[in-house]
Amino acid sequence: MKILAILAALFLSIGYGYAQTYEKFVEKSFDFLDKNDLVSAEESLRAAMRLEPGNPNNYALLMNLGTIQRRQGKLANLGKIPFSPIPPP
Repeated sequence: MKILAILAALFLSIGYGYAQTYEKFVEKSFDFLDKNDLVSAEESLRAAMRLEPGNPNNYALLMNLGTIQRRQGKLANLGKIPFSPIPPP
């Protein structure tokens, strides 16, 4: 499973050269969901939220992220904030 996550991260880092906007990351997450690629869909949502942490639409992305994590069996992660909009001191 870790190898799959590493490969997905490498693929996403190469493929995201074209998907640089918040909207493109969200669109890519839906494309990945259509292909049942949950790891890549999760990474796309996280990338969108990292790009615009103050976006008012992030609540919907967080709900989608929770659904993806539930489908992956990551029940221990549900309810945890996946990123901090406030940088560490």
